[in-house]
Amino acid sequence: MKIVMPIAGLGSRFTKVGIDTPKPLISILNNHMAKWSAKSIPFAKPEDFIFILRKEHVKSHNLDKEMRKLFPECKIIEIDYVTQGAACTVLLAKEFINNDEQLIVTDCDHFFRNTHYNFLVTSKIDDLKGIIPVFKADGEKWSFTKFDENNVVLQVAEKKRISDYANIGAYYFRYGKDFVWAAEKMIKENKRVNNEFYVAPVYNELLESGAKIMAAVCDEVWGLGTPEDVKIFEEKFIN
Repeated sequence: MKIVMPIAGLGSRFTKVGIDTPKPLISILNNHMAKWSAKSIPFAKPEDFIFILRKEHVKSHNLDKEMRKLFPECKIIEIDYVTQGAACTVLLAKEFINNDEQLIVTDCDHFFRNTHYNFLVTSKIDDLKGIIPVFKADGEKWSFTKFDENNVVLQVAEKKRISDYANIGAYYFRYGKDFVWAAEKMIKENKRVNNEFYVAPVYNELLESGAKIMAAVCDEVWGLGTPEDVKIFEEKFIN
C-alpha cells in the first residue's frame, strides 16, 4: 500500500492567526496533526507514507526530518512551487504509485473513525476499484459524492452539492495505476474546478470506464483544517 499525503499548500488560515508551524507539525492533544490523519487509517505502516512538502518548510522547520521522525522510512518529495491542484501534486509521486499496489490519497487535516471503510480497504476486493469515505455535511465548500441505496457511487463533484454527503478526503484506489491514468486523462482534457485539478473528480473518469466505486458513510469525522476546527476538536474529542 502507498499513502500519499500532499502537504504543499500555504496553510494560510493558520499563519493569519500567528501560527507559522507547518500544518502537519501543529500539536493537537499531544499528537501532531499528520499523526491524527494517519490514525484515521490504522492499518497503514509508517513506511507506506509518501509526503509531498514545500521546500521552504523543509528549510525553515526541517520538515523532512520531522516527518521521518513521525513516520520512519517514509518517502519525501520536495517542491518549490504551487501546483495546479492536488491531483497534480499527487502525480509527482507517479514513480511510486503507478502500479498494482493499493493507494490512499489523504489530506493531513482531518481525523475520522469508521470500521466499514477499514474493512473494505483491508479486504482488497478486486472488482471494487475505489472507496470514498463520506459524511453528512452542510454548505457548498466540500466535494460531494452521490450514491445509491447500496452505497455504490454514481457521481462525484467538487464544490457542487450533488448530495448531502461530503467527502472526508481519504481517497482509496484499489490500484495506484488507476489513479494515475484517470488523473492524467482529467488533466489532459482540462477538467478543472475553480481553475484547479482536484482529486475527487478523478473518480468520474473511473466511473465512465465502468469501474465500481463505493461510499463508506462515517459518523465520527473531525476537521482540523482551521484554528477554529482544532479548538472544537480539543474541546469535544473523546478518545
